[in-house]
Amino acid sequence: RPRTPRHNGKVERSHRNDRERFYNTLKFHSLDDLQIQMKRYLFRSNNIPTKVLLGRLSPSQKRKQLLTDKPMSKPPALPTNIMAFINGVASCPS
Repeated sequence: RPRTPRHNGKVERSHRNDRERFYNTLKFHSLDDLQIQMKRYLFRSNNIPTKVLLGRLSPSQKRKQLLTDKPMSKPPALPTNIMAFINGVASCPS
């Protein structure tokens, strides 16, 4: 539920993660550069499976599972170009 200590803690943790992993480590040369790097960061953080928290599913996979109410037996393989995307070589899917 919103506005509860538990919910506030989750939101604050998310903001801390974004600050540590994104804002404190990257430099932006323009608004366009910021938007490109933010898309890349969000794609990466939403599509890389977690270790335990979401049952080894990525946030995107967990969301899909919750929306369809069908448990996924095994997480699908990451795209072959995921490392190229993370390193900034491949373009962000729309």
